[in-house]
Amino acid sequence: MNHNQYLGAAGEAIAAEYLQHRGMRILATNWRCSQGELDIIAEHRGSIIAVEVKTRTSTDYGHPAQAVTAAKLRRLCVLTRCWCRENHRSWTGARIDVIAILLHQGTKPHLEHYKGVEA
Repeated sequence: MNHNQYLGAAGEAIAAEYLQHRGMRILATNWRCSQGELDIIAEHRGSIIAVEVKTRTSTDYGHPAQAVTAAKLRRLCVLTRCWCRENHRSWTGARIDVIAILLHQGTKPHLEHYKGVEA
C-alpha cells in the first residue's frame, strides 16, 4: 500500500467512526461497480447517504473538500443510484455528503462534514 492509499484508508476509517458515533449505520465501504467507487454508504433514519471522503496532510494544494468537483458529484449521484438499485433500496431521500479530513502528524485529525452536497 503506497502513502496515498494508506492516507485514504486512514481517512475513511476516521470518517466511518465519526458517522457511527452520530447514529449512522455503515452499509458498505469501498463499494465498486463499472462506473466507479463509493467510499462509504450509510443509512440514517431510513435514508441512504453516500459519503465521499477526502483526506490530506496539508492545505498546500487546497482544502480537501475542493477536490470534489461538480463532475465528481454528478458521478457520485450515478453511483449512489446504482448502489440503491443493486441493493433494492429507494433513491428517494438519498443524499451525497462529503467529509474532508486534515491529518497533521502529531495532532488530532480535523474533520469537516458537508451534508447534502449538490453539483
